[in-house]
Amino acid sequence: MTQSATGKRYADLPDVQISESRIPAALLPVLGVAKEWAIVGDDALERAIRKAGKEKVRSAVEIAWPLRFEIARFAYESKGAKAVPVPDEVAIYQMLAWSLNRLQTEIGSETRPNKSPVPMPGKCPVSNHRQPPGMAHLKRWPKESMSIEALVQAGISAPLSEEAVAEACARLNLSRPDLFDAYAREVADGFKKERYAWRACDSAMNALFSFAYAVSGSSLPDFAFRVYTAFDEGEYREGGELVTRDLLAAIT
Repeated sequence: MTQSATGKRYADLPDVQISESRIPAALLPVLGVAKEWAIVGDDALERAIRKAGKEKVRSAVEIAWPLRFEIARFAYESKGAKAVPVPDEVAIYQMLAWSLNRLQTEIGSETRPNKSPVPMPGKCPVSNHRQPPGMAHLKRWPKESMSIEALVQAGISAPLSEEAVAEACARLNLSRPDLFDAYAREVADGFKKERYAWRACDSAMNALFSFAYAVSGSSLPDFAFRVYTAFDEGEYREGGELVTRDLLAAIT
């Protein structure tokens, strides 16, 4: 993708072709939302949100949010997601997945009772030649890097996989609850010591939460859940990062 593509809707790029026959039927109702909000570049998405206004953002969330897990499965787990290059039909839903989480935060607590985020990278990962400048490719966690720090870095940039978590537990000789707590402690310490930015930590904890509840069907132990909550509260309460810092100070 060229620099000139930045700021444009993915569906409007001249070399993009979207075939509805290659999209799961369950996701066709949100194709219009995908075409509207799959926007190249973080800054461009922020401008589009400001221009659209809260009512239009709310409408998009109400349509797409109930299908967020189906969107994530098609975007990151389908055959197309593993193809090179990634088909346009998959790429546009990859971009929608990240945009949808951002749109949901814009309308705040209105969707909080059903808030569990789209399992996805913290940045849009359109992993083909059209990849927006500055957006990282989806990467699997390398097996040779079995540190907690490597797992956190994986959680910042991509969904945590069953394979990666199971292998980390085996290599580090930790139970899942202990691994979850160690992961959360690394995120909390990294944020307090400024090794990680707040948004990166928020993405990492969202990845851990999504893995525990949506992928493995388990839960987070108390410490990890409290760290997750500290970043989650920072998304909604006035003060943002300061809210997270105050909450972390009480538990770490």
